Amino acid sequence: MALCVVFIHSYGVRVANYANIAAQPLSWESLYDIARIFCSKVFPGFAVPTFFLISGYLFFLNMPRWDWHLYGEKLRRRIFTLLIPYLGWNIFHCIHLSWPTLMKIAHGQAGWSRLWALWHHFGNWSMFWDGHVGQPIYDNILGIAMPFTAPVLAPLWFVRDLMVIVLLAPLLYWLLRRCGRWLIALLGLCFLFNIWLPLHGTSATCTFWFALGAYHSITGTDLVDAMRKRRAFAYPLALIAMAALLYLRCTMPPPESVWLRLLNAVYVLAASVSAVALAGTIARRGWLHCPAWLVQSTFFVYASHIFMRKQVLRPFLPIIRSGTYPARLLVYLLVPFLTAALCVAIYQFWRWLKAHLFQRPAVTR
Repeated sequence: MALCVVFIHSYGVRVANYANIAAQPLSWESLYDIARIFCSKVFPGFAVPTFFLISGYLFFLNMPRWDWHLYGEKLRRRIFTLLIPYLGWNIFHCIHLSWPTLMKIAHGQAGWSRLWALWHHFGNWSMFWDGHVGQPIYDNILGIAMPFTAPVLAPLWFVRDLMVIVLLAPLLYWLLRRCGRWLIALLGLCFLFNIWLPLHGTSATCTFWFALGAYHSITGTDLVDAMRKRRAFAYPLALIAMAALLYLRCTMPPPESVWLRLLNAVYVLAASVSAVALAGTIARRGWLHCPAWLVQSTFFVYASHIFMRKQVLRPFLPIIRSGTYPARLLVYLLVPFLTAALCVAIYQFWRWLKAHLFQRPAVTR
């Protein structure tokens, strides 16, 4: 799923040639555009919702009854796993974006007003919450504008929304205990039709998927078993919706219609169920073992891939700008894997460094 997020952010700035796709779908230019649309805008859409689903399940695990002491412990742990990484990565990105201006100030080529103007462009203090507003802004099925907002490091909107829903966990638990499936059904409709309160830091996506995971945990239902029981319906629906979504995205230039986004929500729903069911089947049959060191790298890949991708992409820029379309296609498919591999390598090196340089010596008696 972390690799899917890297692919989502690897689409590039080149606009797909929709006319050429329709006229010559098997040309190399069309195959390049179709691959980008499929790998960045269609297939990986289930990744972040599934992250929310797992987060909700794990947060309420082993808490069949509400326990304020246990809730406090969970919040304290999430200061180190959510809040501090969220602030740290956003501050790092702000410095990263400000570095050219800081260098000009250091060499006397610009004044501090240039830096203040840059931070104002980022949203000032709101850069740590909702300074990034996605464009274009789409209307939902009711005709209400639902803008996508994020902090200055845009992928961390996931962590922001997760922190908000974690703070609302007592209310969510109370509602799930009293309304159960009715609440899940209502939140599911909100997710499908993108109907939600216009409050930055909350979203129908986060609330529905986190609540769905929480519901299985609170009721003592094994999440993987529950998803596997629905795989006979989820697998074909995901494939059909994915094929229809790919066709429509390749033949209908932006802006997207409300109905196309509804189809996307249906695909995400089926694909997320399918992903958990498929992963559970693979794990239980012993077909694939994921080493712990790779699992532990997931968040670092999620948070750092924006920076690493720039470095990986740099030597390939001449090919992307003027190379043949087969070469561009190869680069497009290769860069996300190289980016993820670089992130994992850096994270493992950092863990090794901490273990050998910052470990306290053993006290002998």
